Amino acid sequence: MLRQVGLPPSAVMINYISIILLTIEQRESNPVRPGQLWLRCSSSLLSFSVPCFVATASAQNPSPPLSALNDWASTSVSKLLQATSNETLKTASDAFFANDVSIVLNGKVFSIPEYNAQRVGLGFNGSTTVSFPASLEVPTVANSSLAGEVALFINVQVMGTPDVFTTMNLIIRPDPFASGPDTRRVYALDQVAAPQMPKQT
Repeated sequence: MLRQVGLPPSAVMINYISIILLTIEQRESNPVRPGQLWLRCSSSLLSFSVPCFVATASAQNPSPPLSALNDWASTSVSKLLQATSNETLKTASDAFFANDVSIVLNGKVFSIPEYNAQRVGLGFNGSTTVSFPASLEVPTVANSSLAGEVALFINVQVMGTPDVFTTMNLIIRPDPFASGPDTRRVYALDQVAAPQMPKQT
């Protein structure tokens, strides 16, 4: 039991508790492991510091580096075109488009559901092949993959239908309403698509 001369035990305890200060600080002078902090307890009677470990997102689960803009765009477009069900199409669409995206296909404005309906019209037979003969990216900030413009040249082959050649111009930037490690989304898509002419033999 704690006692202080001249005060009853209850007053000593209240006084003792009231003057304890708990602070968490990063110890600059002492090397510590990532995520290690020090808990300092101090009062008029004693003072000590003990190490503790706090699982923080930055220390324990660092975000993976972002892929290049054209890689992100081509991967996302492949998931859209190669979706095997309405559910996988919606998942791919949600990870690709911002909610307020501007979509223009062959000069006509589309909403996200209208655009996705074009993909549904191809069916979900799992036989779609997508290739990217060329791509071009222009980052908003040099050497950054966070935002910018991407141009994709795409060949789409679906069993039983003519091959399609299409170009996409995309404006990409982070979406403040998106969740997950990669919040990049398309805010503008301008696409031209047409069946490929049969090759002359």
